[in-house]
Amino acid sequence: MKTPTLLLVLLILTSCCKKEDEEEITPPISDCLELGIPPLNDWTYLVDTNYYMYPCFNPNNSNEIIFTKKNNATDVTKLYKYNLQTQEKTLLHVGYQIFPSNWGSNDWILLNLAGNSIWKIKSDGSELTQLTNTGNDFNPIWNMDATMFGAFRGLFADNLQKTILYTPEAIPIDTLDHSGVGTNSCWSLNSLTCSAGENGPVVYDLLNDSVVFTQLRSCNRVVGSHWINQSEFLWSYEEGIFKTNYITGSTELVKESCRTRLYFDPTFHPSLNKFIWCRVDLKQLNAFQIEVKSRLFMMNPDGSNETEIIIE
Repeated sequence: MKTPTLLLVLLILTSCCKKEDEEEITPPISDCLELGIPPLNDWTYLVDTNYYMYPCFNPNNSNEIIFTKKNNATDVTKLYKYNLQTQEKTLLHVGYQIFPSNWGSNDWILLNLAGNSIWKIKSDGSELTQLTNTGNDFNPIWNMDATMFGAFRGLFADNLQKTILYTPEAIPIDTLDHSGVGTNSCWSLNSLTCSAGENGPVVYDLLNDSVVFTQLRSCNRVVGSHWINQSEFLWSYEEGIFKTNYITGSTELVKESCRTRLYFDPTFHPSLNKFIWCRVDLKQLNAFQIEVKSRLFMMNPDGSNETEIIIE
């Protein structure tokens, strides 16, 4: 089974095409590099051992985030808490994490660990607690006041692919038929979640199990979304970071990207008015090797003032 990081690399490269009769790598004309020969399945991916994923702000403190660092040789993940002001880094958990973690306003962090189950852990690394054990629960996210969380239930053999709403103690509240949560969803405005898929951005009302807004667009490799305010959210895919206002229906480009430089897993803190993104950069070293790096960058909601967060 492919690891989440390898799947990420393959998703990035899926649409890359072989250029006929090309023997040399084309010199770059911008910081978005093209990939030359050979075909996709013949490349060797040299993934940085310090591979950063899943940043998430502490909703109660804009100076703190959590993030995951993965060793791609062993698939072992480490969950850290990091203070942006003091640069203090605290190890919270070592294991095999899949999908993003989510920090609630109740100071519990939701984790999706190996075995496809949902756990929670306190922000000091204590009280690791298993919440579900079906082996088919994914993408847990808190609502704004952490009075409930939602998770995707995928029982493919029974053709059940639904979102389940739970109490903080994992007591099921409701099963949703028309709305839901996914890998890139953000639930932080009352009952509304924003997300985006291959058909464009969408807003769901989880408490009323309804679709509030959709906008048809053709999108490859949607990899993140997050609310900015009561009506607007950012979301990203191969071509860039976009801002959608679900009330007016407008969508605009915030920051251009490409298949060798993508922005993933956004997190936003309103008091700081800053986003943090994982930025994945691909660089072709020679005819057969591609270097893959993932780092954390902070920027304004309009895409300006992009600055790398250097974590020692």
